[in-house]
Amino acid sequence: MIDLKNTLRIQTASGKNAKMLRYIKKQLKAIGGVTFYQDNLGSIYATKGSADLYTCMVAHTDTVHNMVPESNFQIYTDKNILFSIDTRSYKRCGIGGDDKVGVYLALKMMASKDRCKAAFFVDEEIGCVGSASADLKFFKDVNLCLQADRKNVREVTSSINSIQMYGKEFADMIEPIVLANNFKEVDGGTTDVGQLGGSLRGIPMFNVACGYYRPHTDNEYVNIQDVRDTYIFLESVFDMAQGRLFDADWKRETWTAPSYDTWGLGGNYYGSQLHYGKSKWKSKKKVDKRDTHYWSTEDMCWVERGRKKCENCDGKNWADGLTLDERWCMDCGRYQFDGTEIK
Repeated sequence: MIDLKNTLRIQTASGKNAKMLRYIKKQLKAIGGVTFYQDNLGSIYATKGSADLYTCMVAHTDTVHNMVPESNFQIYTDKNILFSIDTRSYKRCGIGGDDKVGVYLALKMMASKDRCKAAFFVDEEIGCVGSASADLKFFKDVNLCLQADRKNVREVTSSINSIQMYGKEFADMIEPIVLANNFKEVDGGTTDVGQLGGSLRGIPMFNVACGYYRPHTDNEYVNIQDVRDTYIFLESVFDMAQGRLFDADWKRETWTAPSYDTWGLGGNYYGSQLHYGKSKWKSKKKVDKRDTHYWSTEDMCWVERGRKKCENCDGKNWADGLTLDERWCMDCGRYQFDGTEIK
């Protein structure tokens, strides 16, 4: 039986995916009727059942957190919240909901459905390494890719980095599901389906918020009910989409995926600067960084001139997103500009 808490117990980091990969393979074997293989990087491609068209779940196997001795990594439940403690210091340590929640949801869908595909990519956190080298032949009979790799809950990325992730026919199909589950469509940040979208231009796909909070921090936690609600949403989309082709003439706009320059603070990944190649899209947001903001190497973020403290809690522990509007306070979790949220 696929269990959320057991999945969260598996520690993993970029470049250190082995334990999670073993866990995924063990679960796939236990499900039964699943065939799978790994590519040269270790990413897992799984197929269950026989179909002309498959809906495919996507997740990534790495987290950003320091790995602690297994006996010292303890997960606790407080009402509806899961969080982790390093018992050597009895301090919080990142539970790794980003993206172990996504791994759990993909495995759960594989277990629940007679026909399904799933791709588990390595090293998303350091530049979508696994999905950038994906075996595209695996997706030749896929009609839709679903990923759960976004903070908070009840958000679905109709676009990623301003690139539309699905056409009108698919949007019309999921609109009743979005409304019924009180979700909203948003523009998302870079993740595996965004990377895949540059190559698989005719396949609808999206990323969904899935119930983890304060990712990339020691205070990360997972809301069990939000994870359940996310699965209900994904299953509704999965069931409605199964076996259907969408928007035969629609093709996703081409773009150049970003490369990452990453840094660590205290061993944890807190952000990235993204450098985009030439592409056709332009950001809808117009912000003159030269006039109103400057780059602070002390805080590792764009800082509004005259204000370096969080407007909500006076904290100074910043993490940076893809744009100025996605800078957020790691002390209280609040976004500092227009409230835009990324995964």
